Amino acid sequence: MNLLNVVRTDSFGPRKGSVPLMVEFRVNPDTAPFLVSSTRSFVWVTPKGDRIRAAIRLADGGGIEGVFRELITAIADTGAAGRWDNVHPFSPTGLAAARAHLAYYDLKESDVLAHPDTDTTPLRVAEDAVVRAPWVPVGWAVVLPTDREFVGFMVTSGDRYLVVAHNTSRSVAVVRP
Repeated sequence: MNLLNVVRTDSFGPRKGSVPLMVEFRVNPDTAPFLVSSTRSFVWVTPKGDRIRAAIRLADGGGIEGVFRELITAIADTGAAGRWDNVHPFSPTGLAAARAHLAYYDLKESDVLAHPDTDTTPLRVAEDAVVRAPWVPVGWAVVLPTDREFVGFMVTSGDRYLVVAHNTSRSVAVVRP
């Protein structure tokens, strides 16, 4: 189960084999801030007008799971620091608040994701209602809209990728210790 909508392509460039440094996207500024890939990490950006740029990044040994883990950690840390009300304690009340957060933004169909090694019994949620995803940090649960297009996208081509995450303050909720 993915964090973002994943799109695979043969090439990033207009010619096969060419790889640009960045790709520019037209965006809705109302979905800011954006978390985008840079050449070595991820950065938060606010669009200039209606455009943002994301860098093409070489995948390291962690693959897509490592990328998603890095993204969810950045989103949770920024959400807690920015008081987005999308990070809650690992408890039944926290999970209810996380689900309510998405519902407030009319994202009523959601999934609860947790690492395969995370004991979700303290959340008082049926085991079959939890989707196991190895990229979720152990001890956390993540609530996402079932339609991941509300969260953002990743484009991959071979060993390279780029990421544009939008609506993160509205479409991603985390319960963690």
